[in-house]
Amino acid sequence: MASATRTVTGNGMLVPVGSAELFVHPINEPVGSVPGGSSAPIDRPVLLVVHGGPGGDHRNLVAPLAPLASVARVLFVDLRGHGLSSRLSPEACTLAQMADDLESLRQTLGLDPQRLTVLGVSFGGAVVLTLTHRYPATWPRVVLS
Repeated sequence: MASATRTVTGNGMLVPVGSAELFVHPINEPVGSVPGGSSAPIDRPVLLVVHGGPGGDHRNLVAPLAPLASVARVLFVDLRGHGLSSRLSPEACTLAQMADDLESLRQTLGLDPQRLTVLGVSFGGAVVLTLTHRYPATWPRVVLS
């Protein structure tokens, strides 16, 4: 797991990934228990949820996906330039860069590819397709919506 300083804010945290900070919101668990934090090892699968857009964020997905927290650790992420993540120029917000950010996030949080599923909603699906094309070995389970 890469070493990085994370800033806890409200119901989530900002995680440095390259030239950006991504906002991560864990559902139904303390922020400190996010994988890669100071908690016990992950005992459930992890679902990483990538919002739609452009211009969207994770907040409209929390209520409909919250029930999944009974069977998995559910982590919502705001892509660079979106929601509560770093505001960057449009030129710095390419599909490739967003995909690279998600792979960096996976490494920083210590998410095991064998326990991880990524859900891409709308525009998030395009980011996830780019992600799985660039990093097929570390993102074997994908849901597109």
